[in-house]
Amino acid sequence: YNDLEKIRAFAAAGHKRFSVIGGGLLGLELADGLLSGNGIEVNIFEGAPYLLPRQLDQAGGEFLAEQLAKRGLQIHCGKVITSAWQNTDGMNICCGSDHYSRCGVIIFSIGIRSNLPEAVAAKISNKFGIVTDEKMAVVGVENVYAAGDCAAVCGSRPIGMYLPAKQQGITAGTNAAGGKVNFKMESAPARLSCCGVKLFSVGVIPADLTDIIMRFLQSRQAGCVLARLALWEHTDV
Repeated sequence: YNDLEKIRAFAAAGHKRFSVIGGGLLGLELADGLLSGNGIEVNIFEGAPYLLPRQLDQAGGEFLAEQLAKRGLQIHCGKVITSAWQNTDGMNICCGSDHYSRCGVIIFSIGIRSNLPEAVAAKISNKFGIVTDEKMAVVGVENVYAAGDCAAVCGSRPIGMYLPAKQQGITAGTNAAGGKVNFKMESAPARLSCCGVKLFSVGVIPADLTDIIMRFLQSRQAGCVLARLALWEHTDV
């Protein structure tokens, strides 16, 4: 909430050019909110070759970037920020030999990190988050459970998505009440609504597409919403 108020204050002070570092779900949602402001320009810098590399294949990421660019987003993929500084022209961003300047505000959206001062002070085991077992019980502490963005199940990174967090909460609550269930990470769908483009991604994108058939369907609804559907099928099925 505090970060949101700061962003609003910058916009109210007359800053019209924002740069968002990170083209993931959170970065794109933030860009969507910024574009709703009057006359604000938003640049997205993504280090991967295309948007949403964890949720889409390259063809899907490039398709999404094309649709968002039509709606006003300035998208720069394959751009790793090497330096940033401020001078009389505003904030400056350097991506290797490429230089982008006159940006009023830079916002980093490059992942989540658990806020752990209480866990550290209590000497609770933490790595990326509060370490739990598969029952969401905090390792080394009796009758204490953790779930959601603060939980590092078996030492893994927090997932940072609603549905897995909900399932972790159910698992923790069940076990705290005397049950015996384990949290199992299943394929969690990702949803995005950005600049009028709605996206839904579910499943695992295979690294090897040799034996995969991709089918593309494109449709228009309500005169402006574009949807892309890619279906992967093994050729031997």
